[in-house]
Amino acid sequence: MDWKIQSYTDWYSIVFYSMDYNGNWIYCGHFFDSEAILYSVYGFAYFLQFSGFSSFTANIIQYNIDQLVGASANELTSFICYLDHLWLQFFTFLLIL
Repeated sequence: MDWKIQSYTDWYSIVFYSMDYNGNWIYCGHFFDSEAILYSVYGFAYFLQFSGFSSFTANIIQYNIDQLVGASANELTSFICYLDHLWLQFFTFLLIL
């Protein structure tokens, strides 16, 4: 299977930063009552996430890690850490509910 990954920036770093900022809305929601502060945190997080995802292009469908065979160790590690971080945020959100 022929595939390629182009990265215009450190896309995985941008995605991780955006997930951290998206996770911070939980803390901001409990400590700040101002909607302007909350919307600024949301907006910055979504901007980082959009720029991270839009700078990553691949011609493979990424449903599972077995489709990334042949990728470099950095890309595989970032993909696995991304999924772990996503699950961690999901369960943190469920605990707060």
